[in-house]
Amino acid sequence: MIFGSLASLVAAHACSENASIRKLRIGITCYPSVGGSGILASALGENLARLGHEVHFIGYERPFRLPPDSAHLRFHPVVINDYDLFKYPDYTLPLSVKMAEVSREFRLDVLHVHYAVPHATAAILAREMLPAKRQPKVSYDIAWYGHYAPGPGPWLWSGHSHALNRSDAVTAVSAFLKNETHRLLDFPRPNRNHSQLFLNPRSTATFLANRCVVNSDCGLMKH
Repeated sequence: MIFGSLASLVAAHACSENASIRKLRIGITCYPSVGGSGILASALGENLARLGHEVHFIGYERPFRLPPDSAHLRFHPVVINDYDLFKYPDYTLPLSVKMAEVSREFRLDVLHVHYAVPHATAAILAREMLPAKRQPKVSYDIAWYGHYAPGPGPWLWSGHSHALNRSDAVTAVSAFLKNETHRLLDFPRPNRNHSQLFLNPRSTATFLANRCVVNSDCGLMKH
């Protein structure tokens, strides 16, 4: 399990110094509205695509600042059916099905999601829909809203805890948010079997030095 800044997914792409690391195929899901999730995830996807990685955004609506589709950047809309049996429309299941569909068709290496509920939950379910050798890694970016906002509150914490413990990598934008996650959500601190990596985005040297470490811990090294 890895803790890092949002840049840790970028770090997990490939060590430019190591020719044996291939470009990745990455799925990203975020809320498309004007806010931290949509802005940061869109910027992350743009930069990964600019570096030559294949990026697939998956969601009910195109993020507001995401540029048009290009050779390395695509958007896949999720269709939410209004099924009469359900009193309320469900989004988690259609999202997970679309994630699995895109993962299968484009052989995704990583599903990077912002917010545990419903995005990380859907990514974990999508991973389980695929054969073991075709399952993408799940990278979950923690949002402060899920910890403190009066809307979700503690009743969703079990969902957050499940997402944390079933993800292959966890990212946080600050050390404070990382520590609060340990404190509030019963997320165990790393032991000898868990690698903990917190990248300081202001320290380029640290970032470059740890790129191969992130690749190795995420199982993304090419053998």
